[in-house]
Amino acid sequence: MRIHRLFLSLLFVFGSVNLSQGQIKIVHLQPAIGRVNRPIPIEVRLENDGTMTDQVRVYYKSIKNASYKYIELQPAGQGYRGEIPPQPLSAEKVQYFIMVIPRIGGPVTYPEVNPFYEPLEIQIIPKETIHEEMPKKRPPVQKGEKKSSEKGVQPRRNAILPELDQSDYVILTPDPGSSIRAEDAFISVSILADSGIVDPSKTVVLLDGRKLQFKASEYLVTAVPPEITPGRHLIAVVFHDPKGRQFRPIRWRFTVEGPGKRGALSLRQSVRGNVFLSTRQERVSGRSLADNRIGGNLSLRKEAFQLGTRFNITSQEDRNFQARNRFLFWMRMPWVKFQFGDTSPAFTELILSGKRVRGVNAQVDLGIFHLNVAAGQTNRGIEGNAYIKILDPLTGDSLYINPVTGDTLTSKFIGENQVARYGTYAQNLWGLHLAVGKPAGFLWGLSLLKVKDNVHSIRRGIRPKDNLVLGTDLSLAVDRGRFRWQSEAAFSVLSEDISNGAISKTEIDSTFDTDLPFDPKKLEKWIILNASTIPIDPRRMTSLAAFSRVQLNYWGNFVHVEYKSIGSAYNSLGNSYLRRNLRGLFLSDRIRLFRNRVYLTLGYEDYFDNFRQLNKNPKIHIRSLRSGLNYYPGRRFPSLNLSVKRYGRNNQISTLDLTPGSVFDNREDNTTNEITFNASYKFKALNLEHRLNYNLIQMTKTDAFAASRPLSYFPIGITNRIHYFTFETNYHRPLKSIIRFATNRNSYQGGLSRYNFNTIEIRLEAAPQILSLFGYGGVRLYRANGLTRNLSGNALAKINFQKYQFELGGRIEPWKNHFFSLDSNWILFQDRGERYNLQTGGVLKNKSYQNYLFMFRYDYRF
Repeated sequence: MRIHRLFLSLLFVFGSVNLSQGQIKIVHLQPAIGRVNRPIPIEVRLENDGTMTDQVRVYYKSIKNASYKYIELQPAGQGYRGEIPPQPLSAEKVQYFIMVIPRIGGPVTYPEVNPFYEPLEIQIIPKETIHEEMPKKRPPVQKGEKKSSEKGVQPRRNAILPELDQSDYVILTPDPGSSIRAEDAFISVSILADSGIVDPSKTVVLLDGRKLQFKASEYLVTAVPPEITPGRHLIAVVFHDPKGRQFRPIRWRFTVEGPGKRGALSLRQSVRGNVFLSTRQERVSGRSLADNRIGGNLSLRKEAFQLGTRFNITSQEDRNFQARNRFLFWMRMPWVKFQFGDTSPAFTELILSGKRVRGVNAQVDLGIFHLNVAAGQTNRGIEGNAYIKILDPLTGDSLYINPVTGDTLTSKFIGENQVARYGTYAQNLWGLHLAVGKPAGFLWGLSLLKVKDNVHSIRRGIRPKDNLVLGTDLSLAVDRGRFRWQSEAAFSVLSEDISNGAISKTEIDSTFDTDLPFDPKKLEKWIILNASTIPIDPRRMTSLAAFSRVQLNYWGNFVHVEYKSIGSAYNSLGNSYLRRNLRGLFLSDRIRLFRNRVYLTLGYEDYFDNFRQLNKNPKIHIRSLRSGLNYYPGRRFPSLNLSVKRYGRNNQISTLDLTPGSVFDNREDNTTNEITFNASYKFKALNLEHRLNYNLIQMTKTDAFAASRPLSYFPIGITNRIHYFTFETNYHRPLKSIIRFATNRNSYQGGLSRYNFNTIEIRLEAAPQILSLFGYGGVRLYRANGLTRNLSGNALAKINFQKYQFELGGRIEPWKNHFFSLDSNWILFQDRGERYNLQTGGVLKNKSYQNYLFMFRYDYRF
């Protein structure tokens, strides 16, 4: 039976239990909330990463979407860091999971069990500060600034402009009165008003009186200024209602740091970028590991033309593994976007999404005609290993000795064709998406995707594949986007083994006693058809995937209704993480109350998993009830967020098969209850600014048949609770202190096993206004204890360890635009845990160890 994802997230919140040393464990603290239209930081630490990690990825999607996208985390300190892109308020929740791809062995995921189907969740909430106080009077006129209205905004003489309520928008960046670097200049305003009040498409964005190009969606207006000089600058954002009537401009000032001619906006040609060099030295469980990198990005902008590149080159690049180096060249103009290198093309949710393609991606926008073309390689060929050539992963010796039996592999398998590890075929992808219409109105599209393994790319491979997917999508937006309808359908053909090519019409007719109206050999250019092709009978529509969704935004309600059916035989190699054999309904409503100070979210899911009942397994009825309450009273009071979820799985089987000699229990009726609570409060005390944050995550999973299960059945009952406190203080000097404390109490396997965990962290950060200096230091203490038992109640392992982690690092800018940073960690792991051999009565004690990490990085920004 499946272990629920939250058990795993609680079990490894700050550390992992090392019951089998040498296996990579993912350590991750799940963010309780994410702010609307702001990136969500993700941090991952790895335990026992003695093989050097190839990639660390985060796959993410909105709860309303069917497919995942992914980002690659970058090394940072002792772990890896990255950001899930900003999400709109309509996303409600972001679902994600983490995948680590090591150099040796298969991928490791977090959660460990069913990560694609039962991922972690982050609730998306509005920005904490709902009201941004704006000056009652116009800011004082600066030198060179016109006294009249901003250029491009000419109200009628003596006109009294209506003013938006301060709860109808949120200034995201830059903060009013803030000081930023020129490369960080980015204007972003979130729209909280109903679409019947504000029409984002009619917005005017001005910087120092000059109009800027901007992007607008239903909930967000953004603009990237051209080259901007140091000094104070004035932003004005002018909203209009659907009839074109202007609101009073929203104005605020900010300062760009740095020397030079001040207080003016430059529209000259802009060149920006950065280059970095880094080295990472690490000692893990007695092994020394190194990773050296060079990377950066460069962008050139002149008026509407943009050109750039992004690259990351690592010393860990190895032809025996998938590519670790990354590079991308791109070009943009108002009507075309072109990328070459490691691209991430996206057509539609069902066909192509979340796939890295090394090749080209071109998008052409000609008004009502839209074309998206992608072609390249998704996997490069990696040759398999014969036993005679296998190497010891630790010593590199060709004579590999099995540590358990003492046998040498080459003494038993000496044939050239005896395969120890099958390789990976080079896989090529090409496809296109053609659409007619406008995204803000009616849009109809057609998609074609072809993915095929190159059978000649390696010698020792198994089951090369060929995939063809056809699809169509339709969307309609009316009433200024307050009503949106989107539908998509796709049909796939997958041949799971094309090593012997296509079967002929003669072979099919003689084998299946039928008269096929066409010859499969003539279709080899498009798809290789043979006995491994699915679906075998397209008329059953098992390879059809479709969904239809409606979104309504009226009277403070954002309603989402969706029905989807993903066939059991549907396969798109352009979207490897789409949940198949699933059919059902999703409903949700996010209600804004009390001038957007209160948000109430209600959701209901009703699905059938395995609805085609493959392999005669029963279909599983999945029901989920969700509710959320978010309260934002303002700066003087704490903000509160509460989320409650009830999730049940039932396969409608209530009887136990008592056949003599084999008792088989396939009954499934379990219920999971989850509660997530977050409170955050900013306040002043002792003339200092403080922030207190508290998170509670609680989950219980119960089995309706627990009392009647056979003795050999592993119980699934789980009870978990975690408390997590953070207290931050900003001192008058550029000093900040952070204290974190967490407790974790777990009971799993129906109470047979337990795991308790405590951690405390103290961290200091200093940022004196000298040479952009930043420094930090901290200490973490982990303590864990627990016991794992078998079904008879006998102890299998005792958990008892302490882990001390010390970190020290910082950053300095000794010369303009030149940055040097250093991160160091030292870890002392004292393990008093034991593992028990019930057959021999032996006891194996876990080993203690000391690890260190040293990371140096140089950046040049221009």
